[in-house]
Amino acid sequence: MLLRSEIQKVVLQYQGRDGYRRATAELRRRGMLVNHKRVARIMREDNLVGDTAKLAAPSNRAPKATEIYINLANRMRLTGTNQVSVADITFIRLKREFVYLAAVLDRFSRKVVGGTSIER
Repeated sequence: MLLRSEIQKVVLQYQGRDGYRRATAELRRRGMLVNHKRVARIMREDNLVGDTAKLAAPSNRAPKATEIYINLANRMRLTGTNQVSVADITFIRLKREFVYLAAVLDRFSRKVVGGTSIER
């Protein structure tokens, strides 16, 4: 009952905006040893669920007219190498860091022409 009353105090303090994660953290800051699953269960039983974020309503207005550019590279008939190059960049997650990888490919042969990796 002590835990239930403390949870209710925390929820009232934050005016019902927060969920069980923040309530658990606040209870731990107050020196109580609690499990997030128990806090979630008690909040669910007492209907102390936090408010969900309100999503923006879809607009009825049509989007502004923007120019549409045709991808000319898709229409080209390739007959050999070095006519069209394509590029991409991505990141690779390692244990301690992220490494960015950039590559340039020849569209005809689909082989890597150039690339680099950058440590952050």
